[in-house]
Order: sequence, then C-alpha cells, then structure tokens
Amino acid sequence: EIAVPRFFAVLNSMEAQKEKQYKEYVEDKSIRHKAELLVLKCRVPAKFIGFDFLVDSIILFNAAELRGFYDIYSAVALIRRRSVKAVIRDICYAIKHSYALHASLSDLVGFPIAESDIHIGLVIAYLAKFLVL
Repeated sequence: EIAVPRFFAVLNSMEAQKEKQYKEYVEDKSIRHKAELLVLKCRVPAKFIGFDFLVDSIILFNAAELRGFYDIYSAVALIRRRSVKAVIRDICYAIKHSYALHASLSDLVGFPIAESDIHIGLVIAYLAKFLVL
C-alpha cells in the first residue's frame, strides 16, 4: 500500500469541504429557481447541459467567495464532476444557441447590447446582478 503524503490528504480534505459548500449554494431551491427563471427569460434553451452550468455559475458568482470567472468555472466543474474546459464549452454552446440573447439582456439592463458583445462572462455577470436585485 502506498502512503499518501499528509499534504495531499489535507488538499483532498479542503477540496471536499469546498465542494460541499459550493453544492449548498447551487442546491438552494429558492435561489436556483430564481436563477433558472432568469436564464429562461433570456431564452437560453434548457435542453442543453450548459443551461445548468450557466445557472450554477450565476449562483456562485454571487454566493461564493470566488475571485474570478475561472474560479467559478472550476467550482462548477468540481460540483458537476466535469473538466473546466467542458463547463466553459457547454455554457458557450447554450449561449450561442439562445434566441436573441442580446435583446433579452438589453431589456433587462436597460441599454442596448450588441449581439457581437455577448460572451460568457458578460452573461454571467449581468444575470448574477439581477439575481441579487
């Protein structure tokens, strides 16, 4: 039997604690329901797995003490047992296949957003701010 160094055991313990905390955030039914309605209002199709990842990212943007978007994607990947690359790819796919997302976001924020300006970080940031309001 190979002994795992204490350092790695501590890292695994910390990662498990983080995963538990992040799961608590994204599984809060009232917040999740509001986030899902917000994303559906923006016409992002719920049939894509990226829809769930987007909802998770919006919730974690507000709730968790994460420093940047990569940390948010990493947290979603940890919770969903996917790679960070897969999380980003699936969210981008869902956003790309939404119907007139730029128009829906423009209506929400109150100023025009060009279709060419739509990207994953912008969508998460705006929708997360409206989740809080």
